[in-house]
Amino acid sequence: AGAPGEGASLQGQRATWRHEPGEDGAVILRLQPELLSGGAVELEARVLGTLSFPVQGKDRSAVRSIFGDPRDGGRRSHEGVDIFASRGTPAVAAGDGVVSRVGTNRLGGNVVWMRTGGLNLYYAHLDEATVSFGQRLAAGDEVGKVGNTGNARHTPPHLHFGVYDGGARDPLRFLDPLETEPAAVTASVEALARWARVSGARVRLRQGPSTGTAILTELPRHTALRLHGARGSWYRVSLPDGTRGYIAASLTEAAERPVRQERLGEPRLLRSLPQPAGLVVGTLEPDTAVPVLASYEEHLLVQTPDGHAAWLGEPAPELNLASAS
Repeated sequence: AGAPGEGASLQGQRATWRHEPGEDGAVILRLQPELLSGGAVELEARVLGTLSFPVQGKDRSAVRSIFGDPRDGGRRSHEGVDIFASRGTPAVAAGDGVVSRVGTNRLGGNVVWMRTGGLNLYYAHLDEATVSFGQRLAAGDEVGKVGNTGNARHTPPHLHFGVYDGGARDPLRFLDPLETEPAAVTASVEALARWARVSGARVRLRQGPSTGTAILTELPRHTALRLHGARGSWYRVSLPDGTRGYIAASLTEAAERPVRQERLGEPRLLRSLPQPAGLVVGTLEPDTAVPVLASYEEHLLVQTPDGHAAWLGEPAPELNLASAS
């Protein structure tokens, strides 16, 4: 599998793309089929850290004090994370690089600085340093032993780990997350790229695929949705007005069986979207009983005589003119 760049064309069945952002921000991966073609895409996304974990055998669960915590009664803030481990546990290089300083200071006790990938890494409170100035290290090589030297002498052994790039940065943004495997998709992928509707009374549209993310809005029963993707037990959806978010798959259903009938008193246009900008895809004669599949605000998604879904539009002036003559 290749690693496509910007504007790359993927001809195979599977491809791998890796991106390392230079700064915080949104990353958009846009997949576009060839003109007049389509299909389904299965995308597996993994979030990996720039740095590996700096204490052997430990992960984020060993972090007890985070970046920005107050120090000295609030006179300064914590410029790193504290990773607790038994005395003598190896503190290791979080990336390939070179040792730029080995020494001692009042706060950090025994300390080591190393440079990797444009970042300066700081290891403090070491029981001892096991490297020397100028030594080249590969990720995972021992830097020193976890201890509690410096101003940590009254606390249990731990590594103070700092990341600097023109200033202190939050190390957790650079470290591998606890879970790097994507969640298994349990939502039905057969429903994707179709109209669906909300099956609950008041369903929350969220910013992400978790109940812990921000609520964007609440949707009434039978609100129309377009299903674009599945992640775990959630769907990534859009509303007819273009608003995007996530909804639990269990709170949606296919917009296939009518929820009621609407009888027309006048000829009406059928549109692809519930706005005047939507393409006109047909008309309906007056006194027609139309099956309603879903709704959005005052707009109705209906089943056309040929079995498709379209939005009931405004009165059809051409038909009104013809009937008046």
